[in-house]
Amino acid sequence: MASKGSIWRSGLAIELPAMSIKRDPARPQSPRDPQAIDTHIGKRVRDLRRDRRISQTELGNRIGVSFQLVQKYERGRNRFSAARLYEVCNVMGVSVATVFEGLDP
Repeated sequence: MASKGSIWRSGLAIELPAMSIKRDPARPQSPRDPQAIDTHIGKRVRDLRRDRRISQTELGNRIGVSFQLVQKYERGRNRFSAARLYEVCNVMGVSVATVFEGLDP
């Protein structure tokens, strides 16, 4: 059996070097990195969706996106447009202000 750091190729285990990706703390934040507000909004949407027992697939179908995109929104990896956030809030029967609750001004 191959160890954790190896792969099988043609019946032979090939050892791979241990790799870890570490970000340089001095690296400036990329515009693609999630911002605190994006992760807050995503978490609020996820919590509201779960409270209403709506699956990611169902929410995605109702707003016209894939469940994978819903996942990205909820993790803060993709940012909501104002129109998309409005649609999501309508599906869940809450005001847009609800997703901003708990956010420091």
